[in-house]
Amino acid sequence: MCSVKPDGIPQLCRTDEIGELCVCAVATGTSYYGLSGMTKNTFEVFPMTSSGAPISEYPFIRTGLLGFVGPGGLVFVVGKMDGLMVVSGRRHNADDIVATALAVEPM
Repeated sequence: MCSVKPDGIPQLCRTDEIGELCVCAVATGTSYYGLSGMTKNTFEVFPMTSSGAPISEYPFIRTGLLGFVGPGGLVFVVGKMDGLMVVSGRRHNADDIVATALAVEPM
């Protein structure tokens, strides 16, 4: 698992830098049936080092989740790329949830 910058070239994020979480494993969704072009844009990514070299010969799969890999390899999920979260089966804007929480318990 790694975190890549969501815009532009998929460069690896530094430790504690938020990016899109990507997974490289045999048990992940890898394609839309019969839609290879859409599959490449939606799922596949080859994370790059700062020097521009790929970190693996195998593609990683985009999760659509924002987060970071912390010290010791711990993974922290902080949101979704589309900004929506599902709570009790309903979609909510993540900013609205934060605003509601801050209204109840200001920092």
